[in-house]
Amino acid sequence: MTGVMMSVETIRVALGRLQDDPENEAAWNELAEAVTWAQLGIHDKPIGILNVSGYFDSLLAFVGVAVESGFVDGANRGLVRAHTEVAALLAALGCA
Repeated sequence: MTGVMMSVETIRVALGRLQDDPENEAAWNELAEAVTWAQLGIHDKPIGILNVSGYFDSLLAFVGVAVESGFVDGANRGLVRAHTEVAALLAALGCA
């Protein structure tokens, strides 16, 4: 159980910067909802993050830790595609 609690605390730290701004918190909520709906099979659309200047590095690192610790199923790791370049992200999403 301790590992799960550490993971919850880790996500709070990783997302703290996003939650400082109400607009960013709304964006995080939308991302979480899209991922949840994909996990539940409500939609099968690609989900992408444009990681400009490493802004989402903490979030992406958290996902890696959550998968490694068993908190998140590894099969779900591929639901979100992240790239630093627009063209690469669009290609990963099947839009290019």
